[in-house]
Amino acid sequence: MVQLIDLLDGGDNQAYNRSVAHGFGSVSAAIMLLELIDRYRDSRDKEQLKSVSGQTGCWFCYTAEDCEKRTVLSPREQGKGIGVIEKRGLFSKISHGVPSKRYFRINVSNIEAFIKTFDDVGVE
Repeated sequence: MVQLIDLLDGGDNQAYNRSVAHGFGSVSAAIMLLELIDRYRDSRDKEQLKSVSGQTGCWFCYTAEDCEKRTVLSPREQGKGIGVIEKRGLFSKISHGVPSKRYFRINVSNIEAFIKTFDDVGVE
């Protein structure tokens, strides 16, 4: 039994913050927010952030296919989560290139403001 528990908690887990999910009213949005933050950090650390389509700033590419491999969220589920995130202004998304790819840009100040709106939410 212990081996089974160790296998399920072996580091290949996708986590989300329950307070964030409650704040969004969406688990897929909470997963996508943390996933986009993780992909942003990875792109930043690898110096892969760039300007896209005349839009200045720190954009990074993250395809629906790559996201599905990491999160197991279908493109439709990703789209719903991303829509919630975009509505709150936490990330911007544009499509660019041929074939078209998704590019994202983080808005740290809006994320900080969002987090402060539910600091007092107690989730047990």
